[in-house]
Order: sequence, then structure tokens, then C-alpha cells
Amino acid sequence: MNLTLRPLGWRDWRFALRLAQDAVTRAMSHDPTPPTLRGHLAWIRRHRGAGSAWVASYAGARVGLGQVKRGADGRLWIGVTVAPEHRRARLACPLIEAVTAEILRRWPNEAAVYASIKHENAASRRAFMAAGYVLCGLSSPPTS
Repeated sequence: MNLTLRPLGWRDWRFALRLAQDAVTRAMSHDPTPPTLRGHLAWIRRHRGAGSAWVASYAGARVGLGQVKRGADGRLWIGVTVAPEHRRARLACPLIEAVTAEILRRWPNEAAVYASIKHENAASRRAFMAAGYVLCGLSSPPTS
């Protein structure tokens, strides 16, 4: 599958906001509160400055987002979102693999990348496991 990543840019703010405010995304997130426009623009500013968020494209369309942040525990935590119109298209696993590869390319000294997945989110658990992640029982999402 030829899924590509590019750094998140300002031109992506509407796409990213739509994904962040999507009802399913919010239900599967550790924080169910939809972001405000101001908070969302601050999120983009932080991730653009750190080079820690990417837009995924497939067949010429934006299909999702990936991000990484360092948690209060010092670990790198991955997050991915597939656009609603591209769900069930088998893009989650390639997206996870591409974002993980980019994270490890940018931070080569890291031993591992972690994902915090809500118990109710079986589809995400399956996608991460298919991408090579191992369930380890850590339950705390990153807070920094």
C-alpha cells in the first residue's frame, strides 16, 4: 500500500479539526471533549514546531493523521486517526506502521513507542497489534 506521510501544515487545519471533532474519534479518545478552534490551532502550532504530527495520504486523498508526544513518563506515545470517510478501508495498520517508522527515524535512540488505547476501542487494538505492537497493560495516557 502506497500510503505517504508529510508534516502537518497550516493548510491542514480544517481537515485536522474535522477529524478531532468527529463523534467516533471523540468517543474513542481518552478526552471526549471536542477541541475548540483556539485549542486546535494551539495543537497545530505545537506539533508543527516540534515536527511531531503528520498527514497521511493515499491515492491522492488525505486519509488520516498521526502524531507523537512525549508523556510525563518520558515515553513516546503515538496517536493516529483515520478520516471517517476512509474507515473500514484497511488504512489504520499502514498508517500506524508509517507513523511508527517516522517516529523511530526522528528519535532513533528510543527503545519503544507506546499507544494508549481505550478498552472499548477494539478496532484500534486490532490495528496496533497487526502493526506489531504488543499489549503491555499500561493504562495511563500521556498527560504532557
